[in-house]
Amino acid sequence: MQIAGSSCRSFSTSDLAHSNLTLSYYSFLLQEKGQTEAVYMAVSDVVYRNKFRSDAVQVLVRRFGLRLLIVDTESEAIVQWVE
Repeated sequence: MQIAGSSCRSFSTSDLAHSNLTLSYYSFLLQEKGQTEAVYMAVSDVVYRNKFRSDAVQVLVRRFGLRLLIVDTESEAIVQWVE
């Protein structure tokens, strides 16, 4: 499994907003082609534990309606789906 953008670098709320915009564009393009697949943002388990549990990020995740795919980058296994 290839996970894009799954590094453990620093993560900010502006990164989250930018990711949401990118996912929105991708979702729009899928809809234009008549496809209805859900789009998920892959996040490493380390970043999720360290950054995504803060109140500010949780508010943004709910507000943007982000679907998250939490991945263990060592084993390349999906450890959690967040809708």
